[in-house]
Amino acid sequence: MLFRSLVDAVQYKLYLGDAWTDPARIEMIPLPIVQLRMDVKPPEYARSAAGEAAPAARQLAVLEGSKVDFGIEVTNSKRLVKAWVVVASMPEPKRFELKPHPSIERRWRLDDPASPFQSVMEELRFEVQVRDDDGMMLERPLQGQLRLRSDRPPSGSQEVVHRVVLPKAKPVIEYRANDDFGVAGVRLLVQVEKQSASSDKGRLVESAETEAAATEKPPRVFELVRADQVALPERLPLSGKYPLDLATFDLVKGDRVRLVLEVQDYRGTQVGQTYQSDPLYLEISDESGVYAAILEADQKSEKQLNEIIRRELGIGEAP
Repeated sequence: MLFRSLVDAVQYKLYLGDAWTDPARIEMIPLPIVQLRMDVKPPEYARSAAGEAAPAARQLAVLEGSKVDFGIEVTNSKRLVKAWVVVASMPEPKRFELKPHPSIERRWRLDDPASPFQSVMEELRFEVQVRDDDGMMLERPLQGQLRLRSDRPPSGSQEVVHRVVLPKAKPVIEYRANDDFGVAGVRLLVQVEKQSASSDKGRLVESAETEAAATEKPPRVFELVRADQVALPERLPLSGKYPLDLATFDLVKGDRVRLVLEVQDYRGTQVGQTYQSDPLYLEISDESGVYAAILEADQKSEKQLNEIIRRELGIGEAP
């Protein structure tokens, strides 16, 4: 008699010719059955925008710095005497003991302040194994994985209507800033490139020396959104206008003003990441130069508008 896979208790008799035995019973001792319980708690600054995760899932993507309340739950009648998790993603595999939950029956939890689940900063692969009061273990260890979901850096842009302006003008800088969890500061960095004796040649060739000279002196910083004026996701993307008073820069015709928008994202008590936009340049000129630039822009706009009208009407297209 051979039982290949016993799934329940059985009763049997043995027969030999005209003889037989009394009925006998084979009791099956079931293996323990458990499932994972992982409650993800994102960093405080991201909790309002974080989605819910299934607590019994074996694979989760968590935000960097999240705390994971790690545990297991017994789903059959077996009583455990020991449970542990082996984290394989550390420099070397390390075992952490689970303890019975103080208030929830059949629950065990990881209550070790040194475990990597306290603040997940890298991908974690793990295996869970248990032993019940019959000395039985799981047929296969429960395997799981925590993948890291990074907090994306912020983004931003700035624009101005006219890029050729008078030395004492107040051009309005339109800006836009965005992030996945919040913006904690928007600044405008302003540097002046003074004209040189060979300014005519300098305007024809954008040399590396010119770019280096622009960054030699620290820029003047204008706070568009202060760090204490945190813009949370419901207010994003954040946009606004800032009139930049050029009269405070002692500018003359031929100078150039370099504008860079700097955006810092919100990460609670941690220092946020910083983004700097591509530079935008203002050319300083006199009234005739400004009028010429406006006229050129108007002519370009008129040409573009005429092209759009021609395409819409099909003028000049081959039959």
